Amino acid sequence: MTGVQTCALPIYTTLGFILEIVEKDIGESQKKMHESFELAQELVFSSQWLTRFSRGYVATKDPTRLAYYSAVEGILDGKIETPAAYDLGYWDLVAGGFIPFTLNTSKAGKSIEDRFLKLNITTEEYSKLKDARIQIAKSCVMEKIAMHAVNGEYDDGTGTFTRKGKPDRGMAERLIYGEEYNKINGDISLLVKEFNDLVKKRFSTEISKKEAYANSLLFINLSTAVALSGMILAALLFLTFRLAKRATYLLNSVEKISAGDLSVRTHISGEDELSQLSNSIDIMRSEEHTSELQSLRHLVCRLLLEK
Repeated sequence: MTGVQTCALPIYTTLGFILEIVEKDIGESQKKMHESFELAQELVFSSQWLTRFSRGYVATKDPTRLAYYSAVEGILDGKIETPAAYDLGYWDLVAGGFIPFTLNTSKAGKSIEDRFLKLNITTEEYSKLKDARIQIAKSCVMEKIAMHAVNGEYDDGTGTFTRKGKPDRGMAERLIYGEEYNKINGDISLLVKEFNDLVKKRFSTEISKKEAYANSLLFINLSTAVALSGMILAALLFLTFRLAKRATYLLNSVEKISAGDLSVRTHISGEDELSQLSNSIDIMRSEEHTSELQSLRHLVCRLLLEK
C-alpha cells in the first residue's frame, strides 16, 4: 500500500500545481474585467462632470468651475496624472472642500485610451471606446463655445476664441441644454454600455472555460482519491481473505494430524506467523507431540478469529 501511495503522490502534486495556476488565471481575468468596468465608468462620469462644470460656468462664470473642467479634460487626455481614488465622487469631495484641489499638472499621466489598451481589450471593444471619445470631443466643442460665449469670446475660424463680441448666455444655454447636446451625451452612455456588454461577454466566456477546467481537475483529483481508497480496500480484503484461507487450511491440517494422520503436510510457505507455525507443525507430526499440536491448534484458531 505504501507503493500505491507513493505512485499517487506525484499525481496529486501535479494536479494541485495545475489547479493553482488555473485559479490564478481566473483571478487575473476577474481583475481585468473589473478594471475594464472601472475605466468605462470613469469615461462616463468624466463626460458627466464636463457637462456639470461647463453648465456651472455658463450660469455663474465661476473660474473654479473652469479650472475643474480643464482638469477633467486633462486627466482624460493624459496631460495630468490621474489622482488617487479617482471615482464618481471625487469632484464632489473637491467641490465640497473635503479634499484639496492639488492635481500634479507638472507630471503627465496616461490617456484613458492607453489605460484601456494596457488591459488588452479587443479591437471591437476599442472601437466602441473610440466612438465614445469622438462623441465626448463633440460635446467638449459645444461646451467650450458656450463657456466662451458668456464672456463675449467667439471662434475666429481657426479654433481659437479671439474674436470679441457681446456676451450671449442665451446662446450658451441653448448649446449645452439643447436636444443635439443631450443626444450626444446619450450616445456616449450607450456606447460605453455596449463596451461593457462586450467585455462582460468575453470575460464571462473565458472565466467559464477556466472554471470548467478547474472543476475537471478537481474531479480527477477526487476520482484519483476514490480509486486509491478502492485499491487500498481491495488490497486489505485480498490479504484478509488470503490469510483466512491459509489459516483454515492450517487448522484442518492440524486436526488431521491430531486424529492420527501423520502423512499430512501443511505446505504453507512464506515468512509470516502462519508459515512459522506450519513449519513447527510439520516438525512435530509424531504422536509424542500431540499435546503440542493441540496447543498450536488453539493458537491457529485464535489467529483466525483475530484476523
